Amino acid sequence: MKTIRIFISAPEDVVEERRKADDVIASLQPRYAGQFRLVPVTWEDLPLQVDASFAQATDLVLSAESGIDVAVFVLWSQLGAAQGAFLTKGEGAERGSSTARDFELMLSAREASAGTRP
Repeated sequence: MKTIRIFISAPEDVVEERRKADDVIASLQPRYAGQFRLVPVTWEDLPLQVDASFAQATDLVLSAESGIDVAVFVLWSQLGAAQGAFLTKGEGAERGSSTARDFELMLSAREASAGTRP
């Protein structure tokens, strides 16, 4: 049975909304039973690596071959926690937040998959 992994990126000001997104996914599962399995993925679900920072471990899991099929971004008044200087994008510019970093990662994964995921 095919598994559809749904990444939910949400900063800490939308905790209740993130829970509701999980509830929606759970409520849809019976409708698609036998066709595919819906699996919500949040950063709390990702394994920590002893030899990598949390951000590096997140990159590996989310951009892996079996990565994310659907990306959902829940936003309200902030874009997530500020990231340290060691996290850079492109030409050395710092990333502004963890949510912005998640978004860039999903865009990169989409490009790498020729637009098929997420």
